[in-house]
This record gives sequence, structure tokens and C-alpha cells, in this order.
Amino acid sequence: PRKVSETLTAVTEKPILLNRLQHLAEPWPASVVGAVESSYFWGYLITQLPGGIIANKLSATRAFGLATVISSALNMLLPLAMSASYGFTILIRFLQGLAEGCTYPACLGIWRYWAPPHELSQLANIAFCGSNVGVLFSLLLSGALTESIGWPAPFYIYGGIGILWFALWFLYVSEKPAEHPCISEAERNYIVDSIGDHTDVDAQSCDTPWKSIFTSLPVLAVIVMEIAHGWAFYLLIVEPTKFFCDVFQFDLTQVRLISLNSFGPCFHGNASIVLQSGFVSAMPHLLTSVIVPIGGCTADFLNNGRLATTAVRKLYICFGFGMEAIFLLVAGYSSDARVAVVCLTLAVGFSAIALSGSWGTSPIPVITPSLPKFLFKPAPPAGFNVNLLDLAPRYAGILMGLANGVGSMAGIFLPVATAYMAED
Repeated sequence: PRKVSETLTAVTEKPILLNRLQHLAEPWPASVVGAVESSYFWGYLITQLPGGIIANKLSATRAFGLATVISSALNMLLPLAMSASYGFTILIRFLQGLAEGCTYPACLGIWRYWAPPHELSQLANIAFCGSNVGVLFSLLLSGALTESIGWPAPFYIYGGIGILWFALWFLYVSEKPAEHPCISEAERNYIVDSIGDHTDVDAQSCDTPWKSIFTSLPVLAVIVMEIAHGWAFYLLIVEPTKFFCDVFQFDLTQVRLISLNSFGPCFHGNASIVLQSGFVSAMPHLLTSVIVPIGGCTADFLNNGRLATTAVRKLYICFGFGMEAIFLLVAGYSSDARVAVVCLTLAVGFSAIALSGSWGTSPIPVITPSLPKFLFKPAPPAGFNVNLLDLAPRYAGILMGLANGVGSMAGIFLPVATAYMAED
């Protein structure tokens, strides 16, 4: 789930948004369409680190819920915005990005009070899979909703579901097990005893150790991996449509039918095409939704006395990202569009392997050496984002905001770089 909050949200809305743009009385220039597409990412980038600080200093559960409901409400305004002006549309998308920039840091911050160490890998991987499952269903439903009701239907329905979800979240989710009104005493004691008493020391009372964070080699390693993963991930999201248009000279309908969630200038604004292509476009997310939980379980299996934790992490990160790079190269040099589609899909799948059980460390006293020893426990097998919980659970939201924010910059610079490198 990675890059995932911002990109998956952008991806699910983008085909319907561009479908509407195709039918404007006065079509917007390509530069305006590009500004509409990128405005979300600018907003998302801005609130990454502040979102982590908010989740760390205040309430991660409330920050996550409010960010989601704000984005959902703004989503319902998009049809009105697109009918009014492109400036209004850019503003709404930018505000959505600002709101959703807080979601992933807050999501990671929630687990510091709720995830027992030996269950952290599976719980976090399952939670992060939710973004892929959401996109999977939205890609399958958006075309049907557009064709049967109209193009604004997905915006209103998905936004309404988000608001309903927030009401349930607000009523039934608590920051800590001790505050939950419905949890059994046995479960509460199990979680608290498993995690330890470090949660009694609130992060609000501690200064953030910025110097230790920016000089920590494990944290810097996670940031480097975020950059590498973000670059490949956005490449798979942003460029496939142009790739199939330019390399294989496909017409508009063919490109939409095979593209992997990329809805660029070649988009064909026909609801039936969106409906048909939704099944193909959903395949990478279906693959990711299956691989990530399985990867977390197999990592636990390997780590259970069979391989050292560090060896498991290195195995997953090298194998996953290495195979992803190979399939991207094969797709780039392929002369057969079907081979290219298969390779791009498999690249997404192997990337999920790296996410599910990748690199980690032994006990590390480098983030906050003045803090209690709970920060230095061995890391359970999980993706490198989950590894931030292992490095410093008290500051996991801040670390996620920092790492994910830097990695998200690839979404801004990738189109410029690929355009420069692909010049004839």
C-alpha cells in the first residue's frame, strides 16, 4: 500500500474525471488537464510530514478519520467543480490531496497502540491491502455506474460511502485499547501485555528527535527504498497509455482496454470501454491484494527459526525489486503488446512481494537512544513501511510521512524525466 493512498485515489477517479472532460462544451487545453491531474499530488506531498506530526502529537485515529471524510466530501463536489471551471476543479483536487496526505502516516500511527509485535506484520499488511481492494472494486463498478446512471454517479456514491464509513469509525474506533467501549477485558489485557507499557508514555510529552531521525542509517535506507519503489510505481501508473500509443501505435480503444490504470491523453471517453477495461485494469490490484498478505505470512514462516530477520528482509527486497526491474526491462524492449502487458502486471506483483516481507534490521538503538528499550526490539517480518514501526513505534507516523513524502515526489518529476529521455 504504498504510494497507494494518493495514487489509488487518483486512479479510481481519473477515468471518470477525464470522461467528463471529453464532453465539455469548450475542451480544456492539455496543459490544464495536466494541471488537474497533478494538483492532487502537490497537495498530497505537502501534508505528508505534517500529517505524521499531527497523528503523533494528537490522535492518529481521529486524524485518519477526518482526512478520509474530508476527501470523501470533496469528492462529491467534483462534478459541480468540473461543470463550473477548471480552476475550481484544480482547487478541489488540491484540497483532496492535502486531506489524504495525512492518511498513511496516521494509519501507521494507529498500530502503535493496537498491534502486538508478533502480529504486526500480518495486521499492517492486511490493512494496507485495503487500498488495493478498494481500487479493485471501484474499477469494476465505475464503468457500470457510469453507463447505467451517469458519469457523476461514482463521485457521489464513493463519497457517500466514505462519509458513512466515517460515522461508524467515529463511533466504534478508539485511540487505545483501554479506551475502547466494546473490547473484551481479555483482549484488552492481551494487547496491552503484548505491546508493553511504552504506550503509557505519550508522544505528546516528548520532543521529536529530528537529529537522530535524519542521521539514522536505517531510516535513510527506508527513504531510499521509498524513492526507488515510488519511481517504479508511478512509472507503472502514469506512463503505460503513452507507451502503448507511441510504441505499438494502438488506437484509443485498444489502449484503454490494455492499459494498467493509466488514463492519460489517449483516454477514450466511452462508458462501455471503461466497463470492459475495468476487469483488465483491476488485475494488478487483485494480484497485489493476494500477494501482500501471503508474503507477510511466508516471511513469518521463514523467520521462525529458519532464517535471520535481516536475511528475510534482504531476500524479499532483492527478489521483489530485482524481478520488478527485469520485467520492466523486458516490457520496454518487447515488440509484442501482449508480452508487455503481462510483464507490466508481473512487475506490479513482484513489487508487492518486496512490500510484504522486505528489508529490516536487527535491534537498532539509533533513532532515539535516550528512550526506553521498547524501541530496540527485533523487527518482525513485514514490508519496509511497516519496518518504521519496528524502528521507532512512537514516531512511526512521522517517519512514514517523511519517507512517503520523499517517495511521492517521483510522481511529480517522473513525467518530466520520461518525456526528456523519450525524446526522438
